[in-house]
Formats: sequence, structure tokens, C-alpha cells
Amino acid sequence: MDHPEIRIMVYGDSNILARFSNFQETFSYKLQKYAAETLGKKIEVVNAGVAGYGPDQCLIKFEREADRFKPQLVILGIFADNDFGDIIRNRLFEFDSQGRLVRNTDPIIPGGDLARISGFKGLASSLLIVRATKKIFGVTNEKKAAEAPEMKSEKNVDEKIQKLISLNDQEFSIYKASQPRVLSLANDHYDMDVALFPKSSAAAEKIRLMDAILTRADRFARTKNIKFLVLIQPSQIDLTTNGDISYKHLGKFPEYSRTNLTKPIEEICVRNGINYINLFKVFLKNGPDHLYRFKDNHWSDEGQDLAAKTTLEYLIAQNLVK
Repeated sequence: MDHPEIRIMVYGDSNILARFSNFQETFSYKLQKYAAETLGKKIEVVNAGVAGYGPDQCLIKFEREADRFKPQLVILGIFADNDFGDIIRNRLFEFDSQGRLVRNTDPIIPGGDLARISGFKGLASSLLIVRATKKIFGVTNEKKAAEAPEMKSEKNVDEKIQKLISLNDQEFSIYKASQPRVLSLANDHYDMDVALFPKSSAAAEKIRLMDAILTRADRFARTKNIKFLVLIQPSQIDLTTNGDISYKHLGKFPEYSRTNLTKPIEEICVRNGINYINLFKVFLKNGPDHLYRFKDNHWSDEGQDLAAKTTLEYLIAQNLVK
């Protein structure tokens, strides 16, 4: 698009990248389409999503690209499923002795999926990550879903929950001990600690880091005279029973709430005066089952469409697009 009147950058993970959808069905394209039709202006929405990225990596990418693209608005998609854990696992940022957020300069060890990629250096491109993921796992999510049994026994579900709890504990222990970082962009998983034990030290630290990263992104945007918006996408686990684990299984934990992953992000935005959209209630009242890909946890074409319409309504109401 030549010389757009408004340029919007959308940062996030594989949900924003949306390689599982046709280009015309992605959130970024739909937002551009609806905004251009409604406002009658030349609008460009740049899809800056990268598979496997967390808020920390998106922040770094935003800071690197702001002067090059000069957007009027930046939207940061936060996936309230694994994005709290991404910050802990990546440890790209940490707090110094005075509690200030600083870049971690320790070396990164490529692990898991990335360790098997010949010549991997630093943060891989989205195309490399997608190709590597397909090569490693060998099947698409649709094929996995088709091969999965119709029903998982309660015992199997309980075992899976406990494994995720243990994995979260291990990751937090590594973070607290400042042990070597092992970066893997295809091993993200649901943040069981924040969801089930919101008063735990692990949950508190993850929320603290998320707060610092979002406020840094908002402050940086202000220095560049860029409007900034956080888009909170809820997890399929908290909204549907489509997956192997759902909110019904997690309900046996007394501190669990279906909003334990979305609410802290909303509270961070409110506390710091950051523009935000929390899609939890919107998705809940619009039949969330069809807003996600079956047993996939990525939003479906319908979910992206609803999110784009909701986002445009907010942008117009808050006068964020001129």
C-alpha cells in the first residue's frame, strides 16, 4: 500500500501471525479491511506477529522497528494462556537490584526445537520457526486432532495437569536461580501456576514482569508519539471444553477462576493508564466453541473476525485512529 494515511502495527505470537488461516481471514487483514471501509481512509495494518514470541520479544521487536515503520498505532496481542510463562522462560528481561527492568545480557542456549535447527543464531525468523515446527513434529494440528481419542479419561487429564504444574515449577526454579536460559519457541504451554495458584510467588513474579514489560512498551510508544493498545486474547482452556483440558477440569482447584489469566493483564493496563481490550467477555457471549480451532488453542477465522470488529469499535470510541 502506497502512503497510507494511518499505519497500524500488530505484534504478537502465532495467533497474530496466523499462518493457519488464509491471509484474507487473519486479524490484521480484517482490521485493515473494516477500518478502511468504516473510516474511508487509506489504512495499512502490518502483521508483525512471530510464531512462539512472547511479550518480551514483541517489545524488543517494537523498539527496533518503530523508527523504520513510523506507525500511528501499535497493538500488542497478549495471549492469556502462555505469555506469562514466556517471559520467565526467555528471561530476556530481569529486575536489577533496584527493581528496574533491564535487558539480560547472559548468553542464550537454543534448546528443544531450536537446538535441532542447523545454524540457529539468536531469535529466528517467523518463517524459520514455522518450518522447523512442521519438520520436528511432522504433523499438523488438524491431523493430531483427528488422531486423538474422542474422550480423555479423568485420570489422564489429572496426570497432564500435574505434569504442567511440575513443568511450571521447574521453569520458575530455573528463573529464580538465574540458571542458563534455554530458548525454545515451540514449547509454550498453559500457565498453570497463575491460573490455579494466583497467590503463589511464581504467579506474583510473572505478573510483576508482565507489568514492567507492558508499561515499558507504553512509555516507549509515548516517546515516539505512537498510540498503544493491548489486546488480551483468552485461552481456549478457560472458555471451551474443546481441548483435552478445560475449565471444568480446573474447577476442582479452589483458587482457579476462568479469568485468572486475563484479569491481571487488564488490571495492569487500568493501573498504568494503558489502552486495552479484554476479549474474554466478548468471546464468552458469542459462542466461544467456534471462535477457536478444534483442540488447537489458536483462534479460528471467526474468532479473528470478531476480534477485528471489536478492536475497531474500541479504536473509534477512544479516538485512537485519526
